[in-house]
Formats: sequence, structure tokens, C-alpha cells
Amino acid sequence: MNKAVLVLFVLAAVSFAYSEGREFKCGRVKFSCKEADAQEKWDHDKKSYETFMEHLERYTTLKVDKAWNVVSLDKLDDLIKYPILFMTASGTPDLSDLEIKNLKEYLDRGGFLFIDDYNWPARGGNIFAEGMRHILEKAYPKNRVVPMELDHELLRSHFDIPLGYFSKLWFGKRGTPSEEKSVSGIWILSDDKGRAMVFFTILLQGTWGGVYWRPEKQEDAIKMGINIVMYSLTH
Repeated sequence: MNKAVLVLFVLAAVSFAYSEGREFKCGRVKFSCKEADAQEKWDHDKKSYETFMEHLERYTTLKVDKAWNVVSLDKLDDLIKYPILFMTASGTPDLSDLEIKNLKEYLDRGGFLFIDDYNWPARGGNIFAEGMRHILEKAYPKNRVVPMELDHELLRSHFDIPLGYFSKLWFGKRGTPSEEKSVSGIWILSDDKGRAMVFFTILLQGTWGGVYWRPEKQEDAIKMGINIVMYSLTH
């Protein structure tokens, strides 16, 4: 079986499994940051993550495993158990060659990666997203992390979110000509077929738990997270 056929088989299997009510599981990735004193590490804000999983089950027909399913990138057999992997931190990601190789293999097999930057203003802002962008573009030299446009189907995959996410992730130094912006607030890395396989957001997890912004913004953040999940399960 060649790689293209394998990817289609995996995607079909995932779509069928969840349409039949199978339990949805997300893998929370454990990894290192280059800064020993990183403001937020991979396991930050467990309560907000669990709050999102509760809402995911409430607002969809999915049966959701709300457990804290910790996975390591050095174990490919563990990664492929999950249709989506979630990574967050405020430090610079420090991944080994094996971890990067396994992550690429996981994505090539039809998996999805959800990256949420926790922002670290004292160290330059969105250094986690910047670091992951560098890693992934090196792994996929023919593909680029780009702004997600407002006509992308992800914004209609479950809820209708015509204006995108209110908290906008940027790249580069803010307020300078080098700053790169996304009108939707989201950035994506797509495969050669146009499937968005990696999603970049900022402070989404913290807003799930009501830590940031006004209370009404919590619902906006939860809806965006649900759309990302539902897009992933149908692509």
C-alpha cells in the first residue's frame, strides 16, 4: 500500500469511527522547551483543557474521553492512537530529530496537530508558535505556514464563525514591518492535497477556562476549538 492510499484509508477510518459514536480522544504532547524557566510548559492549565473537553461533548454528538492523555513524540505507536495532538507552551520548543521525524510521520498518515501559543511578552511574544513554525517548515520545505483566510471551511465546520477568532496570532516583531498578521487569527500548515493539518492559535486554552478576556469570550474560544476538532475529524 503506497503512502497516498494509506492516508486516504486512515482518513476514511477516522471519519467512519466517529460517525458511529466511537469515543474521541486527544493526545496532550509532553515535550521540552529550551528555556529552563519557561513561563508556561507543556502541562500548563489542565483545568481549562478539561473544561473544553466537557463543552466538546456538550455541543456535539461526540462521546469524548476527557482524560489527560499524555503522549511523547518519541513513541510513534502512541501518537497514532489519537486523531489530534495538542501542544501548548510559552517557551521555545526543543524537539529531537526523532521527535520531529515521528511528528511528520504522524501528520503524513493523516493526523492533525493543534498548536496554541501561550505568549511570553518578556521574551518576545509568541516564541512557541515561532519555534514550531520553524520546525514544521523545515520538515516540510515545500510547504509554508500561512494565514487562514475567512473563507476557509474550518470556520463553518460546526459553528459559523465568519469573522474568525478574536485573539489574533502574529509572527515577527509586533508593530514593525516584519510583523505578519492573520485576519482570521489562525495560521495553518497544509499538506500537498490542501488539507490543513496543523493549526496555530494564541491563548485559546486559557480562554477556554475563562482565564483571559471577558466571560463572553470563553464561548467564542470554545466554539473555535470545536470547529478545529470537527474539521479534523471530517478531513
